Amino acid sequence: MALTKLSVKMLLQMKLAGKEQELTEKNNGFLQNIDVAEGAMQNLLREFTKMDHILDRSDDEDIFSENSQTDFLHDLETKKWDMLELEAGHDRDLQSEQAEQERDHVQQEDPQASTSLQFSKENIPE
Repeated sequence: MALTKLSVKMLLQMKLAGKEQELTEKNNGFLQNIDVAEGAMQNLLREFTKMDHILDRSDDEDIFSENSQTDFLHDLETKKWDMLELEAGHDRDLQSEQAEQERDHVQQEDPQASTSLQFSKENIPE
């Protein structure tokens, strides 16, 4: 009988040890998953910080390659676009000024002339 109690006791201890081992493995897997998730979150946070820095930076602070030829070409292209924008603005100003002068000229010639559309009697359907 003492032998039976001893074997039952050993059997229970072995079951407990097996359960403990199983729970320990599950716990380790869970902790590893948490570590992986934390690492992924830190990587994402790092990427967000980089993107935030890039978006907050002004156009003048753009990062270019170490290649001075590429930087020179980029500067040249930027200056060309700036000049084109200035010329376009100047052309718009001249056109506005000319249109205003034409309106003033027409009004000075015949102040009674209407600026509305005038239809000849031939073009009006009956």
